[in-house]
Amino acid sequence: MGSITVTSAILLITAWTALIEFDSYSEEKRRGIIEKIKSSPLYWVIIALLPLGIVINGIGAMVGSGLFLLLGASFIVLQSLIIAAFLWNVTRWKSMMLFIIIIGLGLVLYIPLIQ
Repeated sequence: MGSITVTSAILLITAWTALIEFDSYSEEKRRGIIEKIKSSPLYWVIIALLPLGIVINGIGAMVGSGLFLLLGASFIVLQSLIIAAFLWNVTRWKSMMLFIIIIGLGLVLYIPLIQ
């Protein structure tokens, strides 16, 4: 249950940061970003990490599989770090904030595995 809470926090913070940043752009720049995403398979894979991570994490929670929980959480953490890297050239302080929070929550998520 603890890993689901940490995973949810990572998910909410990442989504909030990305949506706030996207909302600050002009309509023209938003359309350009959407067109760039539509035309690049790499961006599709990056975007797919989040719903895939949520589904795998949910299945792991229902079945009681720690491996699925960890795999789903890892996909979400990976996508969060990629979003923080994308924000680096736009707003560094948001990127640094996101990196620090995700790394901190990731440590809380993964430290119990080290024994």
